[in-house]
Amino acid sequence: MALTVTALTSGTDAGTTTTYTTASVTINTGELCLLSVQGATNAPTGVAGTGLTFTNVQAGTWDSTRKVDYWRAMPTVDFTGTITITYSSGPGQCEWSVYKILGADTGGVNGADAIVQAPAIATGTGTTGSKVLAALSSANNMAVGAIVHANANLSTPDSDFVEIHDVTVESRSLQTLYKINDTTPSGTWTTSAAWGALAIEIKAAAAGGIAVPIITRQFRARWQ
Repeated sequence: MALTVTALTSGTDAGTTTTYTTASVTINTGELCLLSVQGATNAPTGVAGTGLTFTNVQAGTWDSTRKVDYWRAMPTVDFTGTITITYSSGPGQCEWSVYKILGADTGGVNGADAIVQAPAIATGTGTTGSKVLAALSSANNMAVGAIVHANANLSTPDSDFVEIHDVTVESRSLQTLYKINDTTPSGTWTTSAAWGALAIEIKAAAAGGIAVPIITRQFRARWQ
């Protein structure tokens, strides 16, 4: 089964609070859910839905103090509900992107085996932000990315990538995007600004097959 992406929800909140709540989403058993979030001054201490646990995949600092994170979840029972992003203190300005991937490896705890690599953040200043992964372990695998920059310009994904979400709040923007068999999620915008980029390699589940029993018969010749 080829990897496919379904956008679930995105949102922004400029308020300074310790919890931010997404719209309701549905994630079925064995589907990999990824949540990208960026905040002004600190990283979330936890992400969860009722009966749904998220594990941090990677986090990074960009533009001196701002944070961007990737979290994953893979429910063992079908889930429908909101997701809460919790901070120890209000970060001010929070943006999130939530999506699910079908066809990912379901091994490990909470989708652990679906993550092949999640290297440290790339940062810079300019009108293009990107993160380069190492060579993918399979041509069937997928690169996903979260690219943030310090102005309200919307981003344009690299021509080979598909955009999932692109959200802005005040002077910060978050874009998520994906492509099968590529190593460099990249986005561009109009006005030069500080940027940060995270990328993850998602492992496709092994191709399944149907076991066909082989029936043999023994014949005995009878001579008369």
